[in-house]
Amino acid sequence: GGVALRNGNPVVLRDTSEEAVQKGRKHIQNYLAGSRSLSDTDREAMLSRLTTDAKDISSLKDCSIVVEAVFEKLEVKQAVLAEVAAAVAEGA
Repeated sequence: GGVALRNGNPVVLRDTSEEAVQKGRKHIQNYLAGSRSLSDTDREAMLSRLTTDAKDISSLKDCSIVVEAVFEKLEVKQAVLAEVAAAVAEGA
């Protein structure tokens, strides 16, 4: 997510629980804070493009790229990918 934010892209961070989403958000904040080349204004602008949502799959509807990072359990991965495919625009 941090790399996408640095390149000006909006990012939707979604996970199975609010706790997991906040852990991911904190990881991205730490990644950005560790970059000495970014000003506080740059960091704030990047974080303003970060949407976090643990529950609402419709938050992915406008995404053109979805990166799946489900742990390696095939049935869970397949269920997540089917849910994402139903939520995003055709061709995403």
